[in-house]
Amino acid sequence: MSIIGIDLDGVLADTSRLTIKIWNEAHPKKKINYSDWCRWDFYNELNISKRELFDLMNLAWECYISMKPVEDNIPSNINLLKNAGHIISIVTTRDLCTSQFVCAWLTKHEILHDSLVIIDKGPGKFLYPIDILIDDNPMLIGNVPFHKHLYLRTQPWNEKVEVTQKQITRVSSFADAVNHILSK
Repeated sequence: MSIIGIDLDGVLADTSRLTIKIWNEAHPKKKINYSDWCRWDFYNELNISKRELFDLMNLAWECYISMKPVEDNIPSNINLLKNAGHIISIVTTRDLCTSQFVCAWLTKHEILHDSLVIIDKGPGKFLYPIDILIDDNPMLIGNVPFHKHLYLRTQPWNEKVEVTQKQITRVSSFADAVNHILSK
C-alpha cells in the first residue's frame, strides 16, 4: 500500500483549455491555442506574470461546471488504485479561493479521494506524506527524493524535458500511470 498524490491541473482537470479560452476572449488579437503552451513558464511569452496566470486559472476554476477531465475513465482508474489498497491524496498548488470550486468539480466528476491538500504557499509537494506523485510539472524533476517516485504525465509544457532519474517515470496518461503502479 502506498500513499499516492495526484495533481489536479493538467493531470485530472483540463484547466489549461479553459484558461486559454478565457485568455482568447479577453485578448482577441493575441489568441493562443493549446499547443502554444509548450513551456512551464510560457506566461512569459504572453508578457504576463506568474501571478496573472494564476488569476486566469482562478477564473477558469470559477467556471468549473464547464471544465472537463483531462481524460476519460479517471474515476474508474482511481477506484482501481483504491481497490488495490492505495490511499489517494489530491495534491494541488493553487490559491485557496478556488477550494470550493475544486471540491465541487471533484464531486461532479465522482473522483474519490482520501484527502485534498491545497498548497497556497509553503513546502513543495514531496514534503507531504506521499510515496508516489502523479504530476505534470517539469519543475519537480531534480527535486524527487530518492525514496519517492514521480510519474510525469506528458503535456505540451513538459514534452522536451529529459527524464534521467530512476525515481521518475514519464507516462502518456493518467491511466498509464495507474497501470505502472498496479504492475509493481
